[in-house]
Amino acid sequence: MFSFVLFQAWLLTRWLKMKKFVAARTQDRIFWRGLGWVLFAFAIWTLAEDIDAPQLLAFVYFSTLGIFEGFRKEVLAHAESLAA
Repeated sequence: MFSFVLFQAWLLTRWLKMKKFVAARTQDRIFWRGLGWVLFAFAIWTLAEDIDAPQLLAFVYFSTLGIFEGFRKEVLAHAESLAA
C-alpha cells in the first residue's frame, strides 16, 4: 500500500510539473486537466476498492498512465522545439 501511495505522489508531481508547459496551448491545457481528473479519480477508486478489484480497473488505469506519459513526452518535445 505504501508503494502505491508513493507511486501516486510521484505521478502527481509529474503532472503538476507539466503545468507551465501546457499553459501556452489551450488544447494541451484541456487535455492535461482531463488527465489529471481521471488519474485522481482512478487513484481514489483503486484505494477504496476491495482486494478483488476487477482486472478491468487495473487495465484502464495503467492504459491511462501510458496515455499520460505519451502526452507528457509530446508536450516536453514541443516545448524543447520552441526553445531551440
